[in-house]
Amino acid sequence: MSSTRSDVSVLIPFSKRNKDQEEALRQCPSVQMSDLIFSDIEEKETLLDYVQRVKKLVTEENINIILPTCDLSTMVHAAIARDFPHIPGPTVESCYLAFHKAYSRQYLDPAADLVPYAVVDLDSPTMLQDAERALEKVGFPAFVKPAAAQSTFGVAKVKNYQDMNRALQNLRTMRDEHPGFKSSPSAPFFKDYFKQYLDVEKYPLALRDVVIVEPYMDAEALYTVDGCVVDNEIVRWAITDEHRFDHGDAKFGQDLIAPTSNVRRLTEAALGCL
Repeated sequence: MSSTRSDVSVLIPFSKRNKDQEEALRQCPSVQMSDLIFSDIEEKETLLDYVQRVKKLVTEENINIILPTCDLSTMVHAAIARDFPHIPGPTVESCYLAFHKAYSRQYLDPAADLVPYAVVDLDSPTMLQDAERALEKVGFPAFVKPAAAQSTFGVAKVKNYQDMNRALQNLRTMRDEHPGFKSSPSAPFFKDYFKQYLDVEKYPLALRDVVIVEPYMDAEALYTVDGCVVDNEIVRWAITDEHRFDHGDAKFGQDLIAPTSNVRRLTEAALGCL
């Protein structure tokens, strides 16, 4: 942007008020924010419930920028962008394909040399037989993880069929006992949102609780690269290392250790400063 904007009202979904973050955002040189609103989901809200509440905030507070800072907030951003044409943002479909691990794998370049994977439906009457076939395809040891979850919830390393059965049963128990827990497989949490904003005939797994099974890859160090797309160009803004903790032989993420200092670049990109 070549000129300073002073009419920007920003809403950050799935976020509690953070003074340091607010100060960093207000330092964007080419955007003068008239308002900055933090909004977090309530304990028993579904994703659609939350989107409906955010839509009221957009109208009442004259919001014109949504700043997503996590996977789930991109879903909110996409829904708001669809319902409010003056707010720029991604499509729900693009966010969904990046979020749902089974469809992400399905839509990757088929010419690429990819490791094998399989999908198991937690609600299928043949779940255990499907799991055995998945392990025959992928081999041991394997990684099992919910296709729609976050914060590495439910990730398990399985060395045999008994480990696999235990991991699947644990996921079903967590989902059934805590249907509103957004880090579980969470079909109930997402279902109404997907029915309203996604073509569920094209993406039927959206209404199912499924896990993805992949080969376990041992590594001394794990890295996550985050970024965004601005004017069709990828902006890489954070490289997080040691995103892991030890749990027996399985190592998976719990804490973020980001050596980069480029968080400001993300916020400037999202606000239109670049």
